[in-house]
Amino acid sequence: MSAESAAAQARAKSQQLVANAAASFACKDYRAALDFCNQAVNADPMHMAAYVARAEASNLLGETVRVIADCSAALNTRDPLCQPGRVAVELALRARVLRAAAYLGRGDLGSAIQDCNSAITLDERSAEAYVLRASAYTRFGQREKARGDYELAKQLGSDSVELHSGLAYLYFQNSQFAESFRECGIAIERGSTSLEPYLTRCNIYLVYGKLSEALDDCSRAFAINPRSADAHCNRGAVLAKLGRFSEALRDYTDAIELASAAPLFYLRQRASLFMQYGRLDEAIADCNQIVSLEPTYADGFVTRAQLFLERRQYKEALVDLDTASSLNPDAAPVYLLRALTQNQLGNFSA
Repeated sequence: MSAESAAAQARAKSQQLVANAAASFACKDYRAALDFCNQAVNADPMHMAAYVARAEASNLLGETVRVIADCSAALNTRDPLCQPGRVAVELALRARVLRAAAYLGRGDLGSAIQDCNSAITLDERSAEAYVLRASAYTRFGQREKARGDYELAKQLGSDSVELHSGLAYLYFQNSQFAESFRECGIAIERGSTSLEPYLTRCNIYLVYGKLSEALDDCSRAFAINPRSADAHCNRGAVLAKLGRFSEALRDYTDAIELASAAPLFYLRQRASLFMQYGRLDEAIADCNQIVSLEPTYADGFVTRAQLFLERRQYKEALVDLDTASSLNPDAAPVYLLRALTQNQLGNFSA
């Protein structure tokens, strides 16, 4: 048998296994789908579609590390039997979107945005890519950019669960709690398989002091994905409100370990917990990690500045606030903190 014939035979076998996986997807038997995809990749390691299908299965099973690995394999594979054109572009687009979602789930916001940008370059009408990028922008504190991407997604006809979940989180960040609660309800009523609407609603309950309801939503989130860094982080926040410091600290630390590739958001939450209990040295240590990992993350500098203010280290606080204002010129609270710091230093005209 010639090399060409062997390759064609391997491809035919892999394609059949991918088709079997599709049937399992339709039956919501994601473990079976994953098994078929494993066989497909083994049958033909150059089959780009097999890697993307396996990433789809891993995504539905919450296995984000594997999603990233398979999407990377798909994008790096030089598939000799996948002709350049629409099919190759669609596969590359799907791999970018899936990997962006996985990065987002792990808190790696910069990588998520990069993949969304690449996906939009491949197809500027990809509403899913705009929704994912908006979610990353929201977490990065770039809310106007997030709002713009959500509007673009709506204009492209998106009415997805992910859109409503993302809007819920954006509204929450803008303290529009009624609008956020409404969007959470829409996402949940439509059968969201994502943790996000439950975690956002948990945060709303926290605002209103409904700690029992908040814990219930954490439990629902853990039922979807027990290894979610965000679920641990939210439960940590509830436990902190209940005064259960050691349990809250354990949850924040678990979140950091689960998101070890990109832990900055969870480090900031733990820093805030340390600050709340007067453990300023540990809080500053967490902030040092944050600004080291992501020197463009304005909120990390703001949090450290607040800690320096607590310790009356006004010059250090001013340096961090100047950095934060240069990174995010639209953040009004930074200017207020900066004015207070200047006042403490006796610079009344600054």
